[in-house]
Amino acid sequence: MTYVIAQPCVDVKDRACVDECPVDCIYEGERSLYINADECVDCGACEPVCPTEAIFYEDDVPEEWEDYTRANIDFFELKGLGSPGGAQRTGALRPYYGNTVAYLLSDGARDLVGSAVNELNSRFGESLSLPLPLETAHVTLHDLYASPDRAHVARQIDASTAIVVDAVAKARAIGAIYTECTAVFNLMNTSVAIGLRAADQDEHRKLQAARHLFDKIVPSGQYTPHITLAYYRPSAPILLPPEEFRDALKDLTEGLAGAPVVLEPDRLHAMCFSSMKEYWTVRQ
Repeated sequence: MTYVIAQPCVDVKDRACVDECPVDCIYEGERSLYINADECVDCGACEPVCPTEAIFYEDDVPEEWEDYTRANIDFFELKGLGSPGGAQRTGALRPYYGNTVAYLLSDGARDLVGSAVNELNSRFGESLSLPLPLETAHVTLHDLYASPDRAHVARQIDASTAIVVDAVAKARAIGAIYTECTAVFNLMNTSVAIGLRAADQDEHRKLQAARHLFDKIVPSGQYTPHITLAYYRPSAPILLPPEEFRDALKDLTEGLAGAPVVLEPDRLHAMCFSSMKEYWTVRQ
């Protein structure tokens, strides 16, 4: 027997169950989460923490949602996943909660990023986590609160939202900030990123002035403007080939170095996230 995730999870994907699962058997689909029956140990830890009450023991699934029992099985069979041995082995990013202030990319910059992402995934996809959505590709201006403990960070976010939104308005008033790409590089052994630098000293001062507004909320340390292209996959089935990967980063750098990226004020937002893949803007 196993547990089944039913209709209330659709388009919600709260992930509290993922945090609780001791065997990492809950996988993320496009619109819902799914429990791998072969990996589930019937511990029941997921069921009481689900805020939408979407999880049921297999024999207890309500009649109107019986199709979800089959849907949980089909998710793994039709995708050819079988029993991967843990959600992290598929390249899914673990839940991580918090908020940040970031510039969403313009269409032109997004096209540059999309080309680089496609190149990386076509060559090294087995060693990288699932592709990041281009619609939320961004340049972080200032990180704020973050934690794997959702309840803890939620209290911090709620307490600071008004002051963060006010600081965003002031940062937007600074105007557009002109930057350019420098290199595609390994960022702290966690991800691949495009580095950016201010186009000149005036733009550098504007960037620092915008950041300083948020230092008053959460002090920060060293700052490297960048656009994340991909995260490395934990327990990757294929390790990155070092020389080939270095050559790929060099080739990408040659194609992108000097390309302009304008940080547009109307694209600056306070944002929240539930993983490094899922971001959404906070209403201003």
